[in-house]
Amino acid sequence: ELGEEWCDPQRWERIVERIEAREVHTVASFCAIQRDRHSTHLERLRDVILHRRAIAPALRGLLEEWDGQLDLDSPAGALLHTTYRIAGNEVMERVAGGRGRIAMGASVDGVPVNSAFAYRFQGSIIDAVQHASAPWFVDEADRDRRLAGAVERATEVLTQTCGDSATWSVGALQTIPFEHALASVPGVGRQWSRGSRPFGGDVNTVVQAQGSAWGRHNRIRIAPGYRQVLDLGDWDASLFMQPTGNSGIPGHPRYDDCIDEYVAGAYRPLLFNELAIRAVAESTLILERATVEATA
Repeated sequence: ELGEEWCDPQRWERIVERIEAREVHTVASFCAIQRDRHSTHLERLRDVILHRRAIAPALRGLLEEWDGQLDLDSPAGALLHTTYRIAGNEVMERVAGGRGRIAMGASVDGVPVNSAFAYRFQGSIIDAVQHASAPWFVDEADRDRRLAGAVERATEVLTQTCGDSATWSVGALQTIPFEHALASVPGVGRQWSRGSRPFGGDVNTVVQAQGSAWGRHNRIRIAPGYRQVLDLGDWDASLFMQPTGNSGIPGHPRYDDCIDEYVAGAYRPLLFNELAIRAVAESTLILERATVEATA
C-alpha cells in the first residue's frame, strides 16, 4: 500500500540533468538551477500536438521554437499550459463524471478543494494523451479530435485574456497570492495582505507552482518557501531569498520588501562574517536586563 501521495520524477531528473551538465558549478549556476521552469510533461504534449494535427503556421512556429520553459512571458508555454488544463479536465470528467472536476481541484459549494490528485496526476494525463490510452480515449482518432478541440479552446481563452499570440503569457493565467493568515478578516485582512503576482512554472518544474488544475486561472497554493545557495569556500558569497519580508510587522519597511524580488528570481547576500554584517547593518537591537525593585 503506497498511500495517496506520490510525485512524478521530472523535478529531480531535471535537477540531476543540470548538475551533471557542468563539471564545476558556481553560486550563479546553482541559482540558475533553482530558477528553472522547464516542463518535460508539456514538451511531450507539444510533440503530440505537432505530430498529430495540422495547426496554423503561426502556432506551429510558436510551439516548434519553444524552449520548454514555463516563464511568465512565454506565449507557447501559455498555450500548452492552457491546453493541458482544458484537455485534462475534459478527460477527467469523461472518466469520473461530475466528480472529475472535483478531482482536478474545483471548489465544492464555494469551498476550495486541496486535491492531491490534481497535483500529482499531470504525468499520467499526458501519458494518456501520448498513447491514446483507455479509458481516457476510445482510440487515436478520438484523442486527436479532443486534443484539437482543446488547442482551439485554449487559443480562444488566451485571445480573450491577452489579445494576439505575441502577448500570450503564463502570468496572465497563473498567480501566487501573498495573503496574511487573517486575510478573511474585514479591514485588517486586506491591509496586512499584499495581493497576488504573476508566477511561472507548474507542479513538475523545479520552481514548483502547485494549484488547482480546474478552470482558466491557477491560484498557486504551493511554491518554494525559501531559496538559498551556500558557498563553502567563501561564506559571504552565499545568497538567499524568501517570499515576503523579514519583519512580520505590517507597515515596517521589511514587512514585504522581498515579494517582487522573490517572484523575479532575484537573490540577496547571506552574510556570515561579523564585520561584513556590521558594515550593512541598518540598526542594532540591544537587550538589557530589567531592573526589578524589591517590594516589602
